Amino acid sequence: MEAAESRYNDPFVRILELYALAAIGALDPEDAKRMKEITPDLQKIYNVEFGWKKLVEHVMEFGPDAEPEVRQAWADRKREAEEAGESVKPATFAHEFADRYFPTEESDDQSD
Repeated sequence: MEAAESRYNDPFVRILELYALAAIGALDPEDAKRMKEITPDLQKIYNVEFGWKKLVEHVMEFGPDAEPEVRQAWADRKREAEEAGESVKPATFAHEFADRYFPTEESDDQSD
């Protein structure tokens, strides 16, 4: 449990994971509902009026093609896993995606 807690010392890490899951069509309905509920709070924090996904793109300074790029990265990651005789879950991809922007000791320690 401690590793998960340290992973989310910055709550935006989880929001970025959810963004990746939404982009690839794998966002859990409960998470989608929760993001909709907290969007007004995020808008106040970041002083913007965007929906939560556009807010993430704004905060992260992603370009206009961010979601298609995430989908392409997901397709590439799945293909790489299949070529290696493995599989990759959407949640694993979302963690890897967030780790690119918010590296943690946990992500440095993982070798899968």
